[in-house]
Amino acid sequence: MTDHHFKPIRITDVPDPDQPARRRQPVTPPTSKSERAKSVRQRGDTETRQRSKQPAKQRVQRLKTAGSDRVAEIVAQHQQETQGVVTKIEAQKRPGRYNVYVDDRYAFPISEEVMLRYRVFKGSEVTAELAKELESADNESKAWDAALTYLSYQQRTEKEIRAYLVKKEVPEAFHDRVVDRLKSERLLDDAQYAVSYVRTMKRTSDKGPSVIRRQLIQRGVQANFIEAALQNEYSSSEQLDQVMTLIEKLKRQYRKQTPSLQKQKVHQRLMEKGFSGDVIASGLAETEFSMDQDLANELLDAQAQKLWRRYAGKAFRERQLKVRQALYRKGFESDAISRWLAEQADE
Repeated sequence: MTDHHFKPIRITDVPDPDQPARRRQPVTPPTSKSERAKSVRQRGDTETRQRSKQPAKQRVQRLKTAGSDRVAEIVAQHQQETQGVVTKIEAQKRPGRYNVYVDDRYAFPISEEVMLRYRVFKGSEVTAELAKELESADNESKAWDAALTYLSYQQRTEKEIRAYLVKKEVPEAFHDRVVDRLKSERLLDDAQYAVSYVRTMKRTSDKGPSVIRRQLIQRGVQANFIEAALQNEYSSSEQLDQVMTLIEKLKRQYRKQTPSLQKQKVHQRLMEKGFSGDVIASGLAETEFSMDQDLANELLDAQAQKLWRRYAGKAFRERQLKVRQALYRKGFESDAISRWLAEQADE
């Protein structure tokens, strides 16, 4: 029989059935200022004891790292304050452009305008902050030069200038500055551009107001500038004079057409050139369209013979009707058509 050893039970370990069980009281955080301070000191002492357990070599390395970071910060700040001294300024092949050397090493390019504005000469001190400012000013100067070059060929609109700056890969941050400067120096003015454009088109082309308006819109000119320019620079009488000149030219071009067809085609061409219906109607009302009778008879006979063969499979009366309708649509006179069809009936 195996002996079992039992742990003796103390009287205090047995709960008293006549008394309620004791609950564990929750730990409440310190509320008073003195209690909170005491708690902080206790945590600090604990952390200090934990750090003291770290090897001495590890603590030294941590202090060295913190010190080196501070030294690097001081060095970087010093380098930012003083980068170097300009030792050489060399002209580029492009006029007005220079290469700047700092401490005998190439540093950055610069324009003559920026160099004079910031007084960058041999012996000048250049900080990192100044170098950054010079770079920004030089980029703006290059954008300005590009815009001036583009304007040197002919007058431009604001939309065209902005598109050109994008094409030249000028940073977008400089677009507004360049445009504002051009406007302030009166080198960019869309209202004046509209006036000049209308004058030029009126003098050198046969285009009417509608075409000119559409072209100016494509160039980004505001509608109010366009309408003001057209109203002041291209009067109704000038438009009518242009229309009359075009009518005479187009009449010669369509002289082998019937008078009604001549008128129809001339009207269509004038509309395409951008003139209004009222101006065209006024011009056509003053124009007489005619055709040499012998030429008209030859043309009628040629067209009628062609149509007569086309409808050869139709019955005679239906064939006559088809030919009459087709010739009438081509502008031939009704009497001339009837005479030709009568000749076919006699045959």
